[in-house]
Amino acid sequence: MATRQFNGIDIPTPGTFELDPAHTRVGFHARHMMVSKVRGSFGEVAGTIVVAEDPADSTVTATIQAATITTGQGQRGRSPPLARLP
Repeated sequence: MATRQFNGIDIPTPGTFELDPAHTRVGFHARHMMVSKVRGSFGEVAGTIVVAEDPADSTVTATIQAATITTGQGQRGRSPPLARLP
């Protein structure tokens, strides 16, 4: 990736970059009953990073498909509160 100097640091050159789904993971952890942590992730994510000429004008857009949630805990990811996510 090409870089340029901005205020003394190396930053990417302007351009649009797509997240690579094969190398992207969106995960989370939450407390369950205030005793243990539940970890999970989403199977379908997409995103775009736009690096502007002026770095302050750069943007990031991300889309996460809530229906692809998984916790590795059987039915936990399919309980009623999570099943209602769009």
